Amino acid sequence: MELTPAYDLCPQIRSGETSSQALAFDRKGARESSFAAVVAAAPVYGLSTAQAREIVDSQVAVIKHDFDEAADMAKLTRAPRKFLWHRQILNPDASYGYISA
Repeated sequence: MELTPAYDLCPQIRSGETSSQALAFDRKGARESSFAAVVAAAPVYGLSTAQAREIVDSQVAVIKHDFDEAADMAKLTRAPRKFLWHRQILNPDASYGYISA
């Protein structure tokens, strides 16, 4: 079994902090790339708010813990790492309105 390729990665320069997904992820058409929006959509996927928060918090922790190792594997130099971190990877906008569990 293999994971499918990522389809909504956006490595180009972002003009601001806000971003959105290519596909809507709730029944109202939400596309906002934020933890709060994803948690609000949890019932659509049969998850409680607490379960959704646990998933988000776990994913953020993994990203923070493993970013440098992943960047090493991708052979990124210091400049691209610095460019990606808190721009494409864990952009501050993603956490606006979200309080960790």
